[in-house]
Amino acid sequence: RINDKDIRVRREIVRSLEKIGGEDTCDLLIVMADDRDTEISESAVIAAGIVARPESAPLFIDVARRHPSLSVRCVFALGRLGGQEASAFLIKLLGCEDELSRLVGEGISRDELHVAVIKALGNVGGEDAIKSIQQYRDSMSRTQKLFLKTSPVNKAIKELLG
Repeated sequence: RINDKDIRVRREIVRSLEKIGGEDTCDLLIVMADDRDTEISESAVIAAGIVARPESAPLFIDVARRHPSLSVRCVFALGRLGGQEASAFLIKLLGCEDELSRLVGEGISRDELHVAVIKALGNVGGEDAIKSIQQYRDSMSRTQKLFLKTSPVNKAIKELLG
């Protein structure tokens, strides 16, 4: 029934799976991230991020790569999950513009994705995550720092690093 034609049925399935929780429901929610309806796919990723465990990080990374329009939701889920794989992927995104560019999808700006990655790394915490944010900040030119002082990216960095 996860492929039911009626969006109301699929919406209710996402809600029910979120309430049930557990690894199996996370897997089903990830499958529902492929739904043709944006509302369902976004809700499924959000719900999966709520019920998932750190071991599920590769599932979110895969969804972000297959569906760039869901990348910000996946990044936030990875920040909530934490763990080695989530942290390594987020650090890679922040340090590699090519990798980040592949995840910029329909309706998502590069800055929006940068902000999501920075906030997710802040949630993950740990020395490596903080160090990657500092390196990203330090790699910005003086002009970028001054010109983009009030940009969402710089605000996110300032909130985390002070």
